[in-house]
Amino acid sequence: MNKKLEFLLRKNDGKLHLQEYINELNRIINDKQYKILPLEETDIIMRNIVEKRNDKPSKILRNILYMNKVPLKECIKDIFKIDSNKMYVSLGYSNICGMVMIESILSFNINILFNDEHSGLIVIYDRNLENSVIIDSYGDMDIEYYDLEIIGNKWVM
Repeated sequence: MNKKLEFLLRKNDGKLHLQEYINELNRIINDKQYKILPLEETDIIMRNIVEKRNDKPSKILRNILYMNKVPLKECIKDIFKIDSNKMYVSLGYSNICGMVMIESILSFNINILFNDEHSGLIVIYDRNLENSVIIDSYGDMDIEYYDLEIIGNKWVM
C-alpha cells in the first residue's frame, strides 16, 4: 500500500478514536492546556525518536504494585527539578490521533488508575527527544503492576 493511502487510513482511524483519546488524555493530564499535535508532526517526532536511539543510560524499576505511586511521584519530581520545559506524551492512540505536548512533566497525573490508558503504555519525552520515561502497566493473576523506565543522560539519576 502506498504511504499516502496508509497515512490517510491512519488519519481516518484517528478521527474514529479521537473522543476516546481525549477522554484518556483528560484522565492522564492534570492541566487541560495540552495540545494534540497533527499526525504529520507526530510522524516526524517518531522518526526522530528512532534516529536518536542509542546506548543511553537507563534505570528500570520493575513489578511495582500499581497503587504504589511513590516511585512514579519521585521520578516526576526529580525530572521536574532538572527539566521544567514542555514535554511530549505518547499513548496508545498517539499513532493515529497525534502525540501530545504538555506544559511540563508536572502536568502528568501521577494518580492515574490502571485502566485510564487502554494500551497500558505511556511514554513521556523531553523536547530534545533525548530523555524519556516509560510507564508500562500490566496485570498478572488479577494483580496490577507497572514498570518504570527512565532513559537518557539528563534524566537518569
